[in-house]
Amino acid sequence: MGIVRPGEGRIMTHLKLFCLIVLLGTAATRLQGAVLPAEEAPSGEALAWIRFDKAVERYSGTPYIFLGKEQIDLKINVKPAAGLVIDLLWGSKNDTRTAAVIINGQSQKVEGGGYSGFRWKRIPIPAGIKGEQCAVTMKQTSGKPAFIAQVRLTNPSGTGNGKSGKEGVSGMTLKTIKVITHGSLASNVTVASGEKFVKELPDDPLERSAIMASFAISKVQRWLHEVALKKIEQDTGLYHPDGRFNYQDAWADCYPFLVWAAWLTDLDALNGSVRGALHAEIKHCQKGFFANPQNTFGGSEYVKDGLIAIVEVTGKDEWFDRMKAIQDEIWARPTIDTKYGKIPSTNIEINGEQIQALARLYTMTGEKKYLEWAERVADYYLLKGDFMPGRLRDHGCEIIGGLGLLLGVESVHNPAKAMEYLPHMKKMLDTVLEKGTNEDGIMFNTLGGNSGLSDGWGYNYVAYLCYDMVAGKSVYRAHMEQVLRNLAKPAYRNHPWEGSSIDGFADSVEGGLYLMNRLPVPEGLAWADREVAANIVYAGNKDKLWGTMKLQSNGVRTAIMHALMHTRGLIARPWRQDLALGARQTEDGLAVIMKAAKDWSGKLVFDIPRHRIYMGFKHDWPRMNTMPEWFTVEPDGEYVVKHGTSGPQKTYTGKQLHEGLPFKLQAGEERRLLIEQ
Repeated sequence: MGIVRPGEGRIMTHLKLFCLIVLLGTAATRLQGAVLPAEEAPSGEALAWIRFDKAVERYSGTPYIFLGKEQIDLKINVKPAAGLVIDLLWGSKNDTRTAAVIINGQSQKVEGGGYSGFRWKRIPIPAGIKGEQCAVTMKQTSGKPAFIAQVRLTNPSGTGNGKSGKEGVSGMTLKTIKVITHGSLASNVTVASGEKFVKELPDDPLERSAIMASFAISKVQRWLHEVALKKIEQDTGLYHPDGRFNYQDAWADCYPFLVWAAWLTDLDALNGSVRGALHAEIKHCQKGFFANPQNTFGGSEYVKDGLIAIVEVTGKDEWFDRMKAIQDEIWARPTIDTKYGKIPSTNIEINGEQIQALARLYTMTGEKKYLEWAERVADYYLLKGDFMPGRLRDHGCEIIGGLGLLLGVESVHNPAKAMEYLPHMKKMLDTVLEKGTNEDGIMFNTLGGNSGLSDGWGYNYVAYLCYDMVAGKSVYRAHMEQVLRNLAKPAYRNHPWEGSSIDGFADSVEGGLYLMNRLPVPEGLAWADREVAANIVYAGNKDKLWGTMKLQSNGVRTAIMHALMHTRGLIARPWRQDLALGARQTEDGLAVIMKAAKDWSGKLVFDIPRHRIYMGFKHDWPRMNTMPEWFTVEPDGEYVVKHGTSGPQKTYTGKQLHEGLPFKLQAGEERRLLIEQ
């Protein structure tokens, strides 16, 4: 994905702070600043300075502090004055780095890079700064976090030669604060058993990820064998999760996550009775069943919530064939006349589902009919010029996310149509923000009033992500990042989205993960960890398993998604209950940890860019009913696998890593890998 995730690695060993990051101001100004090579000291008189000589991290032999791990707080014993500047020895690895620099409470967004090594970057102190000292905070913001080797307070018009003296520090006091990471909680909060599970995890972020991911994966495997597979009938082969057969519930909301569970933990089950259930469903269904308008809803639900979710992880397999066949039946005899052509329904939920399915079918097959059908539905809503969704939760959010995905697909395959949609989309999205959200940006159940908070808030925001990608600029990004930061507020701790139902927690976290996959805001990630542990995987009770009815199955779905976030999409095959697997992206590559209580031999399977290889998307469009990609390998790319910090290393192709990296563990052994491209 090319995104550096926050909270990777250890901080300086003498620090044990476990604090929340200070929130950014609502408005941040981007400063380009002047840049000088490291060997050229910035001009002027250095009034105070600090070199991070004792920092653990190094690049090209230069120690630095990485803002993805630590926040820098400096007290400078110089009174702020007009004309003074902050000079930063700014690191870059042939990329662009960003930081929020806050000087006596005034926040600025700083960006720079495009070289290898360190160069000086100059930032003017904002006019009107008050105080007897300069208080400077540097922290991560959107984009790749900066890494900084030195800081100076400089008088550009001074008579000094720019040198900062032999001492490492003069006139500055340094404090660093550990960036809030997945699972961190304030120490003074009374916690439930699941939250306590997260709070007591070890400091090492890699170990934390391994514990969280493995707890969930092991429970999913147990659920698969102890609960779910038993609901496949011996005589018919059908999956009966709640005792009855229907498409809108059992096969839309239950069967896909039976497939996910088997895909993750037991390929024999996947290719045995779980795949067999699909054959049984097809045999059970009458030919042409979904061509009947009375059956459109069930078919549309089965495709969008069920088969799409499966196809996103399996590609063009039998489930794809079934998805395509049902869609062809739904559109065989559409009955609703519109000025844009016939469509199968006026139900906004169905039509949102149809747009999502048809957009995928077009990119997967190249058959123009699917794009034309999707455009008929989108035109029906957008080209009127005044479309506003009334419902912002389940049964209403499908249309918003669907239109966002179609906008992305059109921008590649029919740019003129995308440009036609763009202003209508913006009007709709702006109105939802204006009339459909609370003060924290969390959406209500309905537009135009406080009607309770929607557990589908994240589903709706995927359209905003798509809009920004198509527009080529950050129209809504800052707003969405603030929404994710707001999740740290007490109001969203165990919030009863749907009372005590697991479904509300599961849907809220799922939608949040879609956003955090693109916007890795630490407060949001910590919220997700806490909510999953407390309300979805029941981390305080190892023996409590989910049921198989649809609300419980949605819990399984979100547990899997969250676990794979903590493995960065890596899967250990075969999975076993005593295994532990976690992964984190660092400055140096993908760090992996794996443990086993008993001897284990198997493979580590790496993810690929499924959005392109399976779905046919040019870009990884944010979308509902997908398994987010975290760390992916290009089949033709080459990757160096290092065993430990000084162990052996070997080069593999992405294809080899996707097929599985052979791996062995002895009983009680812990092994760490680093994967570099």
